Amino acid sequence: MNPLAAALVSRVEWAALRAGPGTAVGLPRALRGLASAESEEDAKEWYWRVDNVVVVQGMLHESAPPTVPVLFALLAGTLSGPARYRVVELLVELAGGETAQSEVDRGDAEVHLRCQDAMRQGRWTVYGLLSDPDPRIRIDAITLLALLEDDAAQAGPVLHDIGANDPDPRVRAEANALLSEYGTAGGEKPLR
Repeated sequence: MNPLAAALVSRVEWAALRAGPGTAVGLPRALRGLASAESEEDAKEWYWRVDNVVVVQGMLHESAPPTVPVLFALLAGTLSGPARYRVVELLVELAGGETAQSEVDRGDAEVHLRCQDAMRQGRWTVYGLLSDPDPRIRIDAITLLALLEDDAAQAGPVLHDIGANDPDPRVRAEANALLSEYGTAGGEKPLR
C-alpha cells in the first residue's frame, strides 16, 4: 500500500464504524490485501472483503465514505492491473450505492450523500482513468462520470472524443450511449 493510502487508513477508527457484518475492524487488512494483490483471483477475493463491508448489495454503510479517499489514493500508487480494476469497480459500487436501511434506522440517512461528496473530490482522477490501458477501467470511468459529474459541458467534449476515437468498440459504445442520453456536447442536462 502506498504511503498516502496507508496514512488515510491510519486516520480512521475503523472498529468504531458500522459495516454490513457489524463493524469495519477488518477493512484496513482488506484494503492492504487488495493493494498488494497480483492475480485476478487474489484481487477478486480482496475486492469482496472490502465490498461486503462497505456496500452490501448496493447498500452503503457508515464505513463507506471514509473508504472512498483510500481507494482514490490507491489509484495514485502502483497497483497490479487486476488490483487497479477492482479498486475502480469498488468506486463504481460506492458511487451508485444507497444508504442501507440499517443506517437510516439509526438516524443516518445521508451515508450515500457523504459517499458521493467524497467521490466528487476524486473526479479528476476519474477523468484520468478514461485513458487507462484497460478498457474495463475506461468503461467504469464513463459510468463514474455519469454518476458523479454535474457539468455536462465539462464531460461532453471528453466523452465525444472517446466515443469517436477510443480503440475499443465497447468503450466507444458506452461513451456514445451516455452522450445520446444527455446531449452530445453537454450543457442541456447534467450527466445524471
